[in-house]
Amino acid sequence: MNKALSLILFCLFGSVQAQIIEPNKELLWEISLNGKGPKSYLFGTIHSNDKRVFTFSDSLYLALNNSESIVLETDIFKLFEKLDTRRTIPSTLYDKNGQPYTGSNEASNTFYGSENGMPQFLDAYFETYCYNAKKSFYELESLVNQMELVSDFPIVERDAVNLSLLDFSQEKLMDLYLKGDLDAINRFVEANLSVKENAYENLIVKRNFKMSLKLDSLLKTKKSLFCAVGSSHLAGSDGLIRLLRSKGYRLRPILWIISENPVKAKSDVKAKNEFLYYNEQVGLVAKFPGKPFEKINEDKSFTLNIVILVKETPIKLIFSQWIVL
Repeated sequence: MNKALSLILFCLFGSVQAQIIEPNKELLWEISLNGKGPKSYLFGTIHSNDKRVFTFSDSLYLALNNSESIVLETDIFKLFEKLDTRRTIPSTLYDKNGQPYTGSNEASNTFYGSENGMPQFLDAYFETYCYNAKKSFYELESLVNQMELVSDFPIVERDAVNLSLLDFSQEKLMDLYLKGDLDAINRFVEANLSVKENAYENLIVKRNFKMSLKLDSLLKTKKSLFCAVGSSHLAGSDGLIRLLRSKGYRLRPILWIISENPVKAKSDVKAKNEFLYYNEQVGLVAKFPGKPFEKINEDKSFTLNIVILVKETPIKLIFSQWIVL
């Protein structure tokens, strides 16, 4: 992969007073068609809620804020209505009033990390922002496609891969991601998926071709897109960067800068990952890192489907004693 990084941040958004510059970090890319038309962006994520991965560059906040639409691998909230990603399910106990509580003092573990991290994993953060910012949302893979991946890659085999990534391996992957070394991430993931025959081909390569076709179709709408996919999908001879270039798109890495004086886009994005919910009828006031969806049940009880992820599944709070008139 081309290691030459440009000062495109300054060209696009004006100069800022830089505090931290990471010239070798290759996570964020600008997409244009022959340098013309609206700019779109491709960002490599890691499916983790580790707080370290949420330290974004100024350019990423600007790209998010300036884009008309957000594109992810799939609809995260729909996915987690079907898939429970908790590694362990804590025991539920009941107090003398019959109210449930957990019998464990430890944070739950999920496929995306301990709940000592952020309430959402990185991809879900972007989808939450998308809804709160009232931007258009698109998925590169349907929920059916995602569930087929799970069924084609049984839990025993997924556990084998996960175990191979634990301890040193997991920290190594995180280290590569924090450095933004896409080529190294691609090689690392390919090596770890070798525990199952054709796993890399099925989970990475074939999906790259399908995602590139869908992304090409979205880019042709001439809207400015912010597309976030797993960073292992970006590099390599069959990675999204090369596949999009083969379709005539120009991709350039955007210099990773965190300025001493944050750009306004940072506060704009952060504000849209909080939502103050107020329901006058039931007297409920609560702040959530995401907008809840309201639903009136047949018995007129009130249900909130919270779009934040706790234990990586949407919370459903049912206030059956509150009747909505």
